[in-house]
Amino acid sequence: VWKLSQDPVGCYRIQEALESAASEEERRALAQELHTHVLEAMVCPHGNHVLQKCINTMQPESLQFIIDELTHQEGLVVQAAMHRYGCRIVHHLLRACPLPQVSRIA
Repeated sequence: VWKLSQDPVGCYRIQEALESAASEEERRALAQELHTHVLEAMVCPHGNHVLQKCINTMQPESLQFIIDELTHQEGLVVQAAMHRYGCRIVHHLLRACPLPQVSRIA
């Protein structure tokens, strides 16, 4: 999933798979392969779209891995918010997740 997410055609296929997944469990299985790659995907011209699709199709509790990777080191949220693609991820997280979940990035 991570490798495909870095390619224009592959990222579209991953987005389609997330959109058409039959259950949250299937979406979580796809997103699992993005764990440890969130920061890279966030600044990738193609990978950021996959993260956005995760945020827009998955339940907030399933998105915790994105928040955790964004907040594991001081200053990453600010860097993401100032990046041309990263800011989209921060914005979507703030819209999709309840305040207690995103309080570390709000």
